[in-house]
Amino acid sequence: MGVNYQYQCSHCKVKFNTSGPWAFYRNKKGERIPYGYPGPLTEEARLSGIQGFFADMLCLNCGREVNVILEEYNKKVEGFFAAMRRLWKGEEEGVKCPSCKSKELFLNEESDHPGGIVCPLCKEGTLALLESWTP
Repeated sequence: MGVNYQYQCSHCKVKFNTSGPWAFYRNKKGERIPYGYPGPLTEEARLSGIQGFFADMLCLNCGREVNVILEEYNKKVEGFFAAMRRLWKGEEEGVKCPSCKSKELFLNEESDHPGGIVCPLCKEGTLALLESWTP
């Protein structure tokens, strides 16, 4: 189940939004469509099964909020929790910022960033969680 996060820099006061992970499937045209939680939003989603997960992340290198695919499966996965188990077993080493190709992507404060997350824009402040919510 995905969570939405909002962070703010302690120095420049810029706000950043991240969210995820979100399940998706691909329709017949190959377009990425949100799957739904805890079950499929549509009959097409149910028939397709979960085909991967995506997230809206913050690139700590270039400062852009980017939408990235965390994992995409070759086979249909039945059920949300089975798909989540597959996601968390894998490594996210292939996930890169589509703008600058950096692997320095940030979703939430539970990520491994000792000493806090330095603001990617001003490089002076650190990011503080303002709020988080589950839709």
